[in-house]
Amino acid sequence: MLSATGTFVMKAIAYLLGTVVVLAGILYGGTVAGVLQTWLVVIGFVIGGLGIMGAASSLGSTTKAVETSSGPDRPMSKETKVTTD
Repeated sequence: MLSATGTFVMKAIAYLLGTVVVLAGILYGGTVAGVLQTWLVVIGFVIGGLGIMGAASSLGSTTKAVETSSGPDRPMSKETKVTTD
């Protein structure tokens, strides 16, 4: 069974590999269609940046606030638990 870190790494690799496949397909199609090389470089940077941002946002840590019960002698407190999906 994979640990939380191992699962995170596997998801990141799969996400970035998918971005590379999409990028390669679009750049190949642009080359066949006769798009100028300058525009292909710009498209490559944009798609690469979107892939990195998408991976970071979808694989980032989530923060959840959990309220604990309070009694008459202790005030209500909040605990913050950071989990990764």
